[in-house]
Amino acid sequence: IASDGWYSIVFADALLKGHGIFQNPPHLYPSEEKLYHRQPPVLHILGALSSKIFNTATFNSVYNGSIVLLFLIIFITWLFIRKYDAILAYFSIPLFTWMFFYQFSSILRHGQFYDILGFFFLALSLLILGSFIDKKEVNNIKIFLWSFIFFLLLIYTHIEYIYLFIIMVSYLAIKYFQSKNHGVIKRLNAVGIAFLIAVVISISYLTRIVQFNNIQWNLGLATKVFGSDTPSLISFHIFSFLILTGIVYWIIEAKKKYNFLFHSFLCLLLISNIYLIGFTRAYEIMFFYPIIFAPMTGLVLKGIYLNVKKKYKKFMILLVPILIILIFIINPSSIKGKTYDNNDKLWEEINKIRDDQEIENIFIEIDSGSINFWDKSLWYSDKNVFLNMSEEGNLTPIYEVGYKKIGFLKYERADNT
Repeated sequence: IASDGWYSIVFADALLKGHGIFQNPPHLYPSEEKLYHRQPPVLHILGALSSKIFNTATFNSVYNGSIVLLFLIIFITWLFIRKYDAILAYFSIPLFTWMFFYQFSSILRHGQFYDILGFFFLALSLLILGSFIDKKEVNNIKIFLWSFIFFLLLIYTHIEYIYLFIIMVSYLAIKYFQSKNHGVIKRLNAVGIAFLIAVVISISYLTRIVQFNNIQWNLGLATKVFGSDTPSLISFHIFSFLILTGIVYWIIEAKKKYNFLFHSFLCLLLISNIYLIGFTRAYEIMFFYPIIFAPMTGLVLKGIYLNVKKKYKKFMILLVPILIILIFIINPSSIKGKTYDNNDKLWEEINKIRDDQEIENIFIEIDSGSINFWDKSLWYSDKNVFLNMSEEGNLTPIYEVGYKKIGFLKYERADNT
């Protein structure tokens, strides 16, 4: 299981104990030096705040908060579509519900909480920026300020700041080539300057990301690494044909009336397929396929609705609840199925270890198929964790990677031997 997001629970907990936003919790990397980590901090901050406000453990605040965010992403996306077309928004509803079924709900079991928060802010940015990006009377300063806010917020949340930049810049560039309006160039400059300033402000954090993240481009690997939980078009079963039709129809309609709505979803569709040319981390956005494909399938249903005889239109309205019921019937797991299991017993046991002052070390034998979930969960115990993963019985300490600053925008990996 890919589960980098389980970091967030431990780092949110560390903030409650007074550790720095970018500082490694000491038990994750024993060192007398101040060590930095490379994880985006917005989720940690929100997790710690909600834990404090609701008086709950950080693993609950982050996990349950992510479920709430999924509902909010759907609602915000629906509002975004509705701003352009109310009928399209209505017929987009059925596919949204697929977000809460396997394989897409695996995003929670994987612990991809950074992705969920990042996509939430991306959806919010498209809703707000899309409400005035094409209005002639809007001041470019407004475009600059909102773009800057979302770029900066997303930089410290997840990779979606790049997605927003691609969507905004490519849309304004297309609008310029269509109209040759120099006013569009000013808006393009406003977005570009906002992005540049946000990057400069975040340069120290981004330096750690660039220096120490292994960005993989491998065509052979890209189609194999995801495992059975990774969603694809096939995950939609019989709805796959409707979606394929919707994609084609979306592209055809985009040529007729190109706007920010059509462009945004086309960009998200293209970004989600970068993995085909070898960018192995691009698959993460595929978990949001129900949201990306929703308006595309909605466009097909809207087309049918507009072309049926008037006396049959009222029956077409009933198609939405019928399709939602069908989605519930054909899915192999319910909302409370295996992909929504927060494993309360696991956290209960970890809390017992955490509260036991006599325990200093945890030794556990585990198979490689589940290591990514277990090691990051066990960090929450505040103990030293050792794994036995070899026939020889060699123990491997599980530490988060720590980085020490050695100069201006220069870091080196700390030695954990």
